[in-house]
Amino acid sequence: MLGPVPPAVARVRNFYLRNILLKIEKNLPHSKVKEMIIKVSDRFLSHVEHRSLLIQIDVDPV
Repeated sequence: MLGPVPPAVARVRNFYLRNILLKIEKNLPHSKVKEMIIKVSDRFLSHVEHRSLLIQIDVDPV
């Protein structure tokens, strides 16, 4: 895991952006990885102080 780090443009329309890069082994099934990411994201957003955050997942961002 690398990040969170600000991207080149760190704020857009009062949204503060951060990037987190996850490197995952190729032999893991995509469905299992997707399930784990969704579970962690849901748990994170269940906390009151994080509910205003927006999480976007980009697969293979090159």
